[in-house]
Amino acid sequence: MLLNNFFYLDDLQLSDTSVKAAIRIETAHPILQGHFPQQPVVPGVCMMDMLQEILEQAFQKKCQLQAASVVKFLNLFAPPAHVAAHWDIQYMPAADQTYSVNATLQEGETVFMKFK
Repeated sequence: MLLNNFFYLDDLQLSDTSVKAAIRIETAHPILQGHFPQQPVVPGVCMMDMLQEILEQAFQKKCQLQAASVVKFLNLFAPPAHVAAHWDIQYMPAADQTYSVNATLQEGETVFMKFK
């Protein structure tokens, strides 16, 4: 788990169709020291894991990715230039107890990741 280790959840807001989360990266974490030592970058797999863990916090149950039709990494999430960001997650429950999710990770106008 990366929550409360690699990233911290500063704010979580849940509605019937959306989750909004403010996050902050631990800039001294070993993941960033290894990816990459001279130019730390939040790995894409960590962004995917953040999304899962935020949904688990919001729904208060385990979540598992079943399929992803769109995963785009648009800009580098690179500390120390970028330490904080916001997730905007739209979801729609399905009859089979799954969710259709559209998510964006960004800081201001800089979009790091889009997921569907």
